[in-house]
Amino acid sequence: MTTKNRAEKAREHSTYIYTTLAHYPQIEREAVSELIDWFEKEATVADMMHIGRDPELKRAYRRLKSDHIDRLKGVRLFWTASLGMLAAAVAAGFVIGGL
Repeated sequence: MTTKNRAEKAREHSTYIYTTLAHYPQIEREAVSELIDWFEKEATVADMMHIGRDPELKRAYRRLKSDHIDRLKGVRLFWTASLGMLAAAVAAGFVIGGL
């Protein structure tokens, strides 16, 4: 695939994401998952600037973020902290008690 084709595909995908976001929250559950994945893995600074300049996209992003992204970060933080404490307890058990 040429650089031009990749750039064109990326523009098409961004247009799809912006259009989907503009319709939030009246979108399917799968589309919400796509948006979350895109924001977490693919969104660039330029994408965020574009969203920030468009009042409709900005409103939809803030709602999506508050409905899903912020909540997911809290859940992930809880599980990460829990697993970290478990690992620390196991390590301490090895050091102290020779498990």
